[in-house]
Amino acid sequence: MSLLVFRMAAELQRVPAHSESPEAAGRQTRDTRHDDYHRLFLWGSIAVVVLAFVMSVREDQRVGLGFLPDWPLPELCQSKSLLGWNCPGCGLTRSFIYLAHGELAASLQVHRVGWLLALGVVLQIPYRLWALRSPSGLPLGRRLPTIAGICVLILLIANWLADVIVRAS
Repeated sequence: MSLLVFRMAAELQRVPAHSESPEAAGRQTRDTRHDDYHRLFLWGSIAVVVLAFVMSVREDQRVGLGFLPDWPLPELCQSKSLLGWNCPGCGLTRSFIYLAHGELAASLQVHRVGWLLALGVVLQIPYRLWALRSPSGLPLGRRLPTIAGICVLILLIANWLADVIVRAS
């Protein structure tokens, strides 16, 4: 699930710049180039929220579908499975699942900023619906979403560095 969030953030940065043709100057037309990205984020966010409610965390800290408790999902973090190192997103899936099940303390224990990212994913749903109905396709402009994305990445890296420092001491 955390990989999906990272991929969605990366796709947001790839939205092409809005360039208006001379023929369109003076006309209020909708730029539909952003619609595919908004739909991708909308459906991705809905999937993350639904999966957080459907999945569960086992006693061994592996995740699985709640209706198949004996069949955990394989480790998805390549950093952890190949190198044995936690990445900045390690624990986000479990954090989202714990939040969906109302276990805030457990969520904070596995990832300190998981609640903030979960809030960001949930807020993507109304924002993307708003963006799809917006004349420009960018209701908050370009700068604010970019700054928010950079802040999230900084928080993830800072949280990861704090974990590395605590584990090293």
